[in-house]
Amino acid sequence: MEKRLHKYSPVLLLTALMVLLMTYGCTALPEGDETEGAKKVTSTEDGIVIHLHSGTEDPNAALMGLTMAKNFSSTNPVIVYCDLEAINLLMEDAANVNNTAYGSSHVMINTLLDHGVPIYACPSCLKSHNKTDEDLIPRVQIASKTALLSFTKGRIITLDY
Repeated sequence: MEKRLHKYSPVLLLTALMVLLMTYGCTALPEGDETEGAKKVTSTEDGIVIHLHSGTEDPNAALMGLTMAKNFSSTNPVIVYCDLEAINLLMEDAANVNNTAYGSSHVMINTLLDHGVPIYACPSCLKSHNKTDEDLIPRVQIASKTALLSFTKGRIITLDY
């Protein structure tokens, strides 16, 4: 009985597939605006939680977090959640933290609140600092599970500072 050879051998097919994959994989993609990629990764329905735990002891981190909240608020739902030492930034009598790169904590917090970005304080952290909601800057709210989870229809993306 005579064996028939396939028209294309498996080695030839495998080699052609490898060449095709290497050619496509090594092709440079056109350069574009970096924000285009970011827009594809996040949806305007994705919510951004800025988790701020740094306060006056690490002003760069605190101010960077507030800056990121401002930057994302133009395209996404944003909330700022403050716990640990960041609670100190939310007190009505809080010291103003300044940095030439980021600006003033007082101005940034009020700007966020004026633009409708909710700022939440951890209730346990307030208690551990011997503070109450009456010590907070007006319009800063006490955090609740509902508030932290219901501000967006999409995913929740968290940035920690």
